[in-house]
Amino acid sequence: MDDMSLVRAVLDAAEDPVAIVEASGQCVFLCNSAFRNLDFGEPCAEGVGLRQLSPTLGPILGDLCRDAAAEGNTVSTCFSWKSPLSDEPSFWSVRLAPIRGPGDKDLVVLSLHEETDHARLVRKLDSIISSVTREQRDRDLGAAVAQLLEIGAKVLDTSGLAVMLSSGGDDALSCLAQHAPGVPFPDRTTLSDWPSIAEAIKLDHSLYVNRSVAADGEAKFLDTAKSGGLLICPIRVSVGPSGVLLGLLPDADCEPSSDQMCLAEVIAGKCASLAESYYNEERFALLLMAERNAYTRAVTSTRQLRALLESLCDAVVIFDRFGRIIFANSSFEELLGVGPGGLRDWNQLRQAAVFRRLDGSVIDTDGVDLADALQELRSADMDIIVETPSGPRYEKVTVGVLRDDNGEVESVICIAHDWTNIHQMREAQLDVIKFVSHDLRTPLTQIMARAQLIELVADKPDAVRRAAAAIVSASKHMNNMIHDITDSARIELGKAPVSPKPIDLVHTLSEIVDALCSCNPQSPIRMHAPTEKTTVMVDPLRLERIVGNLVSNAIKYSPHGSPVLITVERCGDEAKVAVTDRGVGMTPEELAKVFDRYYRAPEAIRGSEGLGLGLFITKSFVEAHGGRIWAESSPGQGSVFHFTLPLAKDLH
Repeated sequence: MDDMSLVRAVLDAAEDPVAIVEASGQCVFLCNSAFRNLDFGEPCAEGVGLRQLSPTLGPILGDLCRDAAAEGNTVSTCFSWKSPLSDEPSFWSVRLAPIRGPGDKDLVVLSLHEETDHARLVRKLDSIISSVTREQRDRDLGAAVAQLLEIGAKVLDTSGLAVMLSSGGDDALSCLAQHAPGVPFPDRTTLSDWPSIAEAIKLDHSLYVNRSVAADGEAKFLDTAKSGGLLICPIRVSVGPSGVLLGLLPDADCEPSSDQMCLAEVIAGKCASLAESYYNEERFALLLMAERNAYTRAVTSTRQLRALLESLCDAVVIFDRFGRIIFANSSFEELLGVGPGGLRDWNQLRQAAVFRRLDGSVIDTDGVDLADALQELRSADMDIIVETPSGPRYEKVTVGVLRDDNGEVESVICIAHDWTNIHQMREAQLDVIKFVSHDLRTPLTQIMARAQLIELVADKPDAVRRAAAAIVSASKHMNNMIHDITDSARIELGKAPVSPKPIDLVHTLSEIVDALCSCNPQSPIRMHAPTEKTTVMVDPLRLERIVGNLVSNAIKYSPHGSPVLITVERCGDEAKVAVTDRGVGMTPEELAKVFDRYYRAPEAIRGSEGLGLGLFITKSFVEAHGGRIWAESSPGQGSVFHFTLPLAKDLH
């Protein structure tokens, strides 16, 4: 047998899946039948790449082989894997030992062991338990002992044999089996009635009792059995009740010979062996049942813990001592924008996201191992910013370390609680404070100034008129902003109801446009609408607010005197209204946030007053009517805001 054949034979002798892998190419060099029989989903053969075998397990095993070869040391770890042919994942331990192969190839011996094939192990335990139960039933202890006593009675030349066993903590004895063709032994007796039995058990020595020395209870039984004496041999069982072998001898004057005593003790020993075997089997069955129940409880607890971690809104990730991810819940994967199993270790995690302190400075993770990174997270007051593909997320990180009996790190669990919404609320609160301190103060300052001016020019009607007009304008502006604040609060609390009724949309919009034109004479507002009547279900006051907000927004962000166009058209079951301006337009990033509460574009912050609630309120009112609203815009090209309302016939 050549060396290669010998290696193959050694591999095939192993029950666990074993393969020798080329570390550089990550392909199978040699493997045993157990490895080939794994449910990879693809046929396994020597020379096949690990990644080709399984898109999920292959990369894990390949990276482990590469790391073991690079470190030059044996690596042990574990992972969870769900094969294509299995309904649930199984837990595997893996051991990788680097070796030098033919031609100085870097090879790694890869040995897998399935730790928790839950269903298979439980079935195996059930099989063992059921087989032990059948064996006990087929080999009933009483029947086996009775058969032995029948043979022993003939050999010993006695008129009867019986085995009495203690029945508990009291001095009672119960008859397990007997062979007494004449007078049967009692089914139950006590040590106080038969003190010779108590003495034999105490001395752990065989005794012969004839009528002359027998106690009253013993003598009475001997008279009834018409026997001359009683042979007593103790039976001691380590795992069950002890007792005695009793033999009736016919001749009272002839004590049993040493051969008879020795043979009786052999029979007693055989009875003890039968009882010992029975009780051991019974105990083994109970232990197996307890082990099965304990294992089932452990599996259930593990599943419950996994389900609990999966149900958490917080992101949870668990690393082993080598920085490999052994568990990550769906919240963690959603946070980083990766699919199930998309990240396998700390190195991939640090490349998937950028971590910042609350002051905005980057937490440098380049070339930093897991232990140092966790120390850095602890020193960052545990509050960090995670830059993800969907934007920055504010996370409160909690780190826990599990150590083995030697104090070595066994695993690390990280829990990230998202407080981005709280951060946004804090920012909104700051905006409100700024708004109250500045934007509401501005019209109030104008009102006070104009009122003081009226006091000074009360005798000049034109000046008074202009000052009064300015006061009215500033008051309206302040009133609109206060309306925005109260409407926003009502919407948030769900207390901004609408009262839709059938109205002529074109006619109502014409009245609204006329009112807007009178308030904004410097900006032409035109409307294009179909001639036929278009009846929709809408709250007229809310419609006036919707259109007013959109037109006001268009005028605010358009050059002075720039026209605003309102168009109406029927689209199937809806009526669509569009408000078009020639303003500054919006970038795609601004367009995505334009309906957010308190959002104001940079151009708006620089050039106009307001809180950024108008479009948020408009969207809420449109959706409350069962409609839709969206915007189209490009920088420098103006914007178009569309909204729809259901036709009246669809709501009856």
